[in-house]
Amino acid sequence: MRTLRANTILFCAAGFLLLWEWMRPLETIGGIHNMPVFLVFTGLCFLFFLFRVPFLVQLAAGSVYIFYVLNRTFVHEPFFTFQWVGWFVQDVAANVKILFRREWTGQSDSFRTLEFFLLIWLMVYLLHYWFVVRKKILFFLLMTILYIAVFDTFMPYDGKWPMIRTVVFGLFSMGMLFLDRCAEREGVRLKAGLKAKWAFSLAVLVFFSTAVAYIMPKADPIWPDPVPYIQSLSGDGGPGKGKGMSRVGYDPDDLFLGGPFAQDEGLVFRVKTPMRNYWVVETKDYYTGKGWATGKADQIVYFSGSPTVRDIASAELVSQKSLPIYTSVLQRRYEIHRAKIKAFPTYYPHIIYPRGFEYFDFSGGVFGFNQTTEKVVAGFEDDYTVGYREPVYEIDKLRAVNDESGVNSFRSSREGFEFLFRYTQLPENLPRRVTDLAAEITAPYDNWYDKAKAIEQYLKGPEFTYDTADVPFPDVDEDYVDQFLFESKIGYCDNFSTAMVVLLRSVGIPARWVKGYSSGELVDTEEGGIGVYELKNSHAHSWPEVYFPEVGWVPFEPTKGFTNPANFVYSQENAGSDTPEPEEEQTPQQNRPNERNNVPEQGPDNSAAENGGRKGTDLSEWMKEHLFSLIASGIALLLAAFLTYKFRRKWLPFWYVARYGRKTDAKNFAGAYLALLKQLERSGMKKDEGESLRQYAARIDRYFSTGDMERLTRLYERVVYYPPASFDASAEWQLSWRRLLKILR
Repeated sequence: MRTLRANTILFCAAGFLLLWEWMRPLETIGGIHNMPVFLVFTGLCFLFFLFRVPFLVQLAAGSVYIFYVLNRTFVHEPFFTFQWVGWFVQDVAANVKILFRREWTGQSDSFRTLEFFLLIWLMVYLLHYWFVVRKKILFFLLMTILYIAVFDTFMPYDGKWPMIRTVVFGLFSMGMLFLDRCAEREGVRLKAGLKAKWAFSLAVLVFFSTAVAYIMPKADPIWPDPVPYIQSLSGDGGPGKGKGMSRVGYDPDDLFLGGPFAQDEGLVFRVKTPMRNYWVVETKDYYTGKGWATGKADQIVYFSGSPTVRDIASAELVSQKSLPIYTSVLQRRYEIHRAKIKAFPTYYPHIIYPRGFEYFDFSGGVFGFNQTTEKVVAGFEDDYTVGYREPVYEIDKLRAVNDESGVNSFRSSREGFEFLFRYTQLPENLPRRVTDLAAEITAPYDNWYDKAKAIEQYLKGPEFTYDTADVPFPDVDEDYVDQFLFESKIGYCDNFSTAMVVLLRSVGIPARWVKGYSSGELVDTEEGGIGVYELKNSHAHSWPEVYFPEVGWVPFEPTKGFTNPANFVYSQENAGSDTPEPEEEQTPQQNRPNERNNVPEQGPDNSAAENGGRKGTDLSEWMKEHLFSLIASGIALLLAAFLTYKFRRKWLPFWYVARYGRKTDAKNFAGAYLALLKQLERSGMKKDEGESLRQYAARIDRYFSTGDMERLTRLYERVVYYPPASFDASAEWQLSWRRLLKILR
């Protein structure tokens, strides 16, 4: 029993370590936070199987752990008061609706966390079954090596040490499993001392062979880099390659921006509203150097019916600074406008809303407001209404905010300091020349508004070009903004908006990245001046917003060829001032972007040009979505190739008959004879060195008790040493040739 328990501990430990290697890349690539929480759960599941805990106890303990983590991360309610149960039921119900509608990207982070826990539980069960019960590890070991190799090749993940660890763990575990299987097959009970000696010898062997392989010099790769070729097949470009083409449209994954895209005119929303607006989907606050992520875990509040902005603001954990509420005092004087929106949920589960929204009006169901990203996901019907006031921004108030007053407004509370830190975050490895450029652009100005306008106008200058086709990916070691500002100087809305946010943060101004849709295409005008706008995938857009104390988030538009729909005014006392409002600089006709790939050139007021461009799924997202299919297909192809090669002696005779069995001329006979020699060699009857063809033929005939080989050899010598015309083109040689092939099968 002691030996069995030691084996079980060893095999469970091997399963835990290998599963950990599967989880490591997800922290870097998948954006999974708090990985230790999942590792503790993985270890807990292995302990359940190790000590043979009853199933009901496993279910209860595992469920308590999962619910505690979900509550601790997303709800923050006292666990034993069970106030979180209602939230959990609503969250599951809303996400189940999303799953039935196959809108996978609309799932909340809390529901994805639940799914990940369940997947870990299932994987632990499978690993315990294969390692402890079946005592087989080779398949999972090969899958782990392939998994790490794929991430190392196609993702920004260093798989060097994970590969070494996997090989060491795997080889040692395979050796111990082999000893265990041999003992079971022979019915022998191994002594503890013998097993310890085997384990020690095996460990020394694995360590020594791994160390030698590590320190030995490595040859350069024989094959060229496969990434560009695969990217060309998948339609995506690689980092720095500028090849491949994504498809424009909203994409929830912004970890890796860059590269060209193709237009997509798929209809997403139809909006009836009295004025043009930019339509918000979500915001991002954490710049990675390659793209955007969220710096905080999702916090979702659920509502039903027709909640107002005050209902959302009164919900616990909502920061007033992070909500699109009353961005200016002036807008309260203006009437509430109604935007009637028809969604096409075939595409996305999110809803859109303009800045200054006052309420949502749903016909039924539950919707969730993500307090971290301000994204609204709803299990709603196709039609809904958004009430909003037109945001109005007083330039005098904006210019009153400078470095001293702006920063001081955040120092009065811990929340304010955290808010400032969150929206001025930059990567530690951001190139110095980016911050130097930001300081140079804003040096003549003493307030945040003029600094923001200066950066906005700089990006609209003649040095930069708007394009969607000839846009490169940044190299692996290259910053996305640095590459755009100093190298390519060509891009679309993602490039311009991200660059402005980074430049603003470089001089200490809080800013964030907003993604959604531009105004869309005006297709009709109804009574009362109500415009009917169609928003397509090609209208996906991104822009920056700057936070001004006492005002709120203010949108800017640095992308060339686009006009900011926000309303900027002077206060009444300065209405007669000679200082004009610095209007949005229009891109001259000769400097407007020339769209590639037959996309016509458009003006700023033409909605077809207001699409700005959003990437579709980049290579990493495509690999994530199809990773299992790629691995399964690769294994199937390798298995098919192996079996084909292994049993080639069985099927090659049929190929030879199909190729050489129809003609009887001299050239065809020579090919058939040489193919027969190859088949004999595969069957283990190789011609000896120094042995003539006639001697070899006689040996073959003696072995098979025939005269066919000698007959064919004499004919072959006639073909080689005499003119082809002397060859008797009869079919008699084929009878002897076919008989030998049949024997060799």
